[in-house]
Parts: sequence; structure tokens; C-alpha cells
Amino acid sequence: MKRTTDIEGLEQRLQALAAGGSGSVGPDLTAIEALTGTGLLERVSDAVWQLRNTIAFSQLPVMEGPYLLGQSAAGVGSTNYISVGSGLTLSAGALTLSASAGLGTVTSVASATSGAGLSTSGGPVTGSGTLTYALADDVAAIEALSGTGIARRTGSNTWTVGGGVTLAELASMTDATLLGRSAGSAGVPQEITIGSGLSLAAGTLSATGGGGSGTVTSVSVTTANGVSGTVATATTTPAISLTLGAITPTSVVASGTVTGSNLSGTNTGNQTITLTGDVTGTGTGSFAATLANTTVTAGTYTLATVTVDAKGRITSAANGSASGTGTVTIVSVTPANGVSGTVATDTTTPAISLTLGAITPTSVVASGTVTGSNLSGTNTGNQTITLTGDVTGSGTGSFAATLANTTVTAGSYTRANITVDAKGRITAAANGSAGGSGDVVGPASATDNALALFDGVTGKLIKVAGASFVQGDGLYCDAVGSGNGYFSALYAQSYDFKDPYGSGNTVNVAAPALASGRNQTLQDADGIIALLSDVAYNRGTATLGAGGYVRVTNAATPAVGGANIILTIQDPGGTVGAVYVLARSVGSSFDMQSTNTADRSVVGWEFR
Repeated sequence: MKRTTDIEGLEQRLQALAAGGSGSVGPDLTAIEALTGTGLLERVSDAVWQLRNTIAFSQLPVMEGPYLLGQSAAGVGSTNYISVGSGLTLSAGALTLSASAGLGTVTSVASATSGAGLSTSGGPVTGSGTLTYALADDVAAIEALSGTGIARRTGSNTWTVGGGVTLAELASMTDATLLGRSAGSAGVPQEITIGSGLSLAAGTLSATGGGGSGTVTSVSVTTANGVSGTVATATTTPAISLTLGAITPTSVVASGTVTGSNLSGTNTGNQTITLTGDVTGTGTGSFAATLANTTVTAGTYTLATVTVDAKGRITSAANGSASGTGTVTIVSVTPANGVSGTVATDTTTPAISLTLGAITPTSVVASGTVTGSNLSGTNTGNQTITLTGDVTGSGTGSFAATLANTTVTAGSYTRANITVDAKGRITAAANGSAGGSGDVVGPASATDNALALFDGVTGKLIKVAGASFVQGDGLYCDAVGSGNGYFSALYAQSYDFKDPYGSGNTVNVAAPALASGRNQTLQDADGIIALLSDVAYNRGTATLGAGGYVRVTNAATPAVGGANIILTIQDPGGTVGAVYVLARSVGSSFDMQSTNTADRSVVGWEFR
């Protein structure tokens, strides 16, 4: 509990602040303000408060004994001390009955009943004995009943069990009423009055009118949902005849077998289909079908005379002979609508062999059932298709299919090491380590300071160039020459030529002085081998902006045909394209443009 002095200190601080004084509410009120939730407020230590749902027994006020806490006044009130009265003892944390409370001696126990239905015997008991109680009168008669039904009292202390309630046992009713209920909800029966157009007499309910006050002049039937009808003598004594046609119910739930010659819809339980007639076969889902033989003799015919039935099948065939006034020089078969063929000895005695392939008729009209393993088209009675294995799903027409999971753990991987099955699915994946580190290993013939070249065939392998560079006063080159001497070293003020044959001596040649801004090339018989220059190249960088374009302002911008403007991408950004000089203004600026308008790379430039 919060100490009184602490509370008084808080009150004084709050009063000072309320009067316009300066200062803060102090750490205790700050700690209280930070609390959330509900409960009893408790100060744990200086500036530390907490909320509790209950008060511990140790935090209750000190009690005097022997007393209890409670409320003995009527209604709700404050908790008060409850004293321990006579006959009770409160000791060692237990409330018990006193040993002498209410003790006496029983000298006689009498037996008595307060009404009919119960009898007693054996009393009074003064020392020892047994009091016996038994059912009597109507209660004894009801207890003795057996069977089920409605119990009826047929006389004094006499009962029977019978069937349902008889009409005579119902309550009396108002004359000319019926027993029923019209309240719109379940409940006890009500008396129903007889309305207009009805009469109740001599135990018979009859209609007295036509149910209305109008006159029917004509009766007709409106066709709906496959039900139609006709009416004979529609204006006098109508006789209605109904006909059930092509009904379109939302569903059919049948306890027996649904049969018909033109059923369509979804059959949720696959039925065994049996094909007879021209095509035979049996099964569910997909099954093999067999086209029935005709009377034709199987074989090969030339110049055939054939008989075809209404279904397009050859029923008889015979070899024919050539006729006409012309001469057939060659016979061929042109494939059409799935029918193709070959001709043997096409220039002498042609023998035509026809093959029926994937026909594409506009429609198929069959008096029997069309079956096969590769049928296509619209099936008006869609069958439930069930997919299993790598892809699962079930339905008719169009339905969702689910690709089965592999053993890979779904997620994102970097530099992944993966395992792929024969179906191209990843079955295992793990993060890899960064590449590009380690030593580059060359061929065994490589020596220290030797140059490395890319292989001239694949461009992917490294080979020894047969040359090496050594950093000394200048750049020294030791390589196989051309036979005419070659440049071998470059120093600050001279360069060397070396004779690869004969003495192999090296001759040092003083480099000529270069005028400001000029270049000099050193070459042997094979071409330029060195470039000497004191030109201070003008260079810098620029970042491509909107449209992959940027303008560089520089007073040294050269004219076309002067120094070249060299462009290189230093830091790729955006969608990188190829950067080129779009335009230049001599002595002012030049424009750079990328082939990709989304290019935002940093481009290095240099006048050379």
C-alpha cells in the first residue's frame, strides 16, 4: 500500500502545479501515468508502481482474534468483523463445531403420515426398531400399472393404461368450428372458424361456392420448364391434359436408376457404358471401341467396283477393268479429310491402299454409340475427369489442376546448388557461396612475369604468350623478334632495339625531344610498338539522365576529324545500352546518348 506521506507529497505537488507553479509531477506520478491496463495500484518501491488484480492476505489490515471477515447485514455493505458464536470454535486456522453444541438424548421416535397415498408402521420406536413406510390408495394403484399409454382413473383407487385420447375426452368446442392452429408458429391447438365459401354441417365440411365471386370464362395451360398441356372445352368444362417434355431441373436426385435416350449433364458417379451395333465396346471413362465388320472381303482391289452403305462403309468390292476412250498413265491418291492412301505399280496395274486417319467431319450423326480412344469434340454429357500423379484435379469441362509438390523447400536461394529430376522439376536446392575468388591457374609451362593470352580457338582458355615484362628503369620486353630487330625496352629518355639473331646485342637509342602536345610512335618492320606523348588528355565523367541523355560542357571539345572522344561506362545504372556521341559543339560542349532510354550509367569520357 502507498505510504500516507507519499500520497501527501503527491497531492502538494499537484496543487502547486494547478496553481500555476513550475516543476514536474515527480517520478511517482510519471510511473503511474505510464501504466496500462486495469486493476489495483501498488507501489513496489520508489517511483515503481504496478497494477494487480487481487490483494494478498499479507496486505490486509492486522486483525484481532478470534474474528472472521464478512457482512451480516441485509443487502450489500462494507466488510465487517464477524465474531465466533456459541457452538463454534476458531482455532489453528480451522472453524469447527464445539463438542457440546446441541447434544441431547432421544427417548422415542414416532411415525406419522400427513395425507392419503402413504402408510406407516412400526412406531413409535423407544429403544430400537424399524419404521416402515408404504404406498397406499391411488398412489399404490398408479405404481402397480404396467405397459405404456395414457393412465385413466376408472374408480376410487383404481387406474388403467389405455391408447390415445378419445374424442369424448377432448374439451368441449364451440359449435361450427374446427380444431387446428393458424397462429403462424407451433403451439397448442386452437378453434378454427368456418370462413365464407365453406359450410360445416352433420360432421361434413363442404364448399358452398367456387372459392370466389368471379366467373371463369376460359382455362389455358402455359408451357414452362418442359411441362406443357392442352385444354379441351376450355370455356365450359375444361379438361386439362399435361405432357412432360425436355425438363431442365437444376439437379436430379434419384433413389433408383435414371434412364432415357437423350440425357445430358454431369454424371457424378461413372456409369459402365456398353456400345453395341456398328461400334462395340464396354467400360467407364476411356475404353477401346471396335468398328463392326461389314460384308466386304478384306483385301486390295484395283480399278475397284465398290458398294457403299448409308454410313459410308464399303460393303462389297471387286476388281474392275479399265474403261473409257483415254489411256491412264499413272494413278495417285490425294489425302483429304483424314483419308490417305498409297498406290503400288501406279503406272501399270495400280493397287490403291486407303488409310483412315484423323478425320475432321463437321458433325457425326450415329444411331448407336460412338466410342474410341482418341475422340474429340463436344460431349453434351460431360464426364467427371480425375487427374492423378504429378498433376491432380477433378471435374468436368474446365477445372483447376494442381502440380504436385517436390521434395524441395519453397523459398529464395542465391548462387543456388540445385538438383533437377528427369521432368525438369527442382527436387532440392541450397544456397551457394560467392564465386570469383581464388587464384587463376595457367598452363604448366608458364614462368614468372610471363604474359598470358586467351586461346585463339575457344577464347576461354589461357595460354603462354612467349613474352615477359620486367619493371626496371623502363618497361623491358623480352620476346621472339621478327628477324629485323625489335623494340625491347623503353626508358625515361631512350629506348632499346635488340637483334634476335647473330650477336643478339641490344642498341640503346636516345628518344627525341617531344614538342608540347605532340606524340611520337616507335616502330619496327612489324608496325607500331610504342607511343610516346606529353599530351595532357582532357577527361572526366558524366551521368546519363532522362532518356539516356546527358550534355557535357567543355571548352576543349574537338571538331570532327580532330581528337577522338572516347566513351566508356564506369558504373552501370538502369538498363544499360550502348553510349555514343550524339552531337558536338566545337570549343563548347558535346552530347552523349545511350541506345536505351532507361540507361542511367556513369560514363567516362576522354579527348584523345
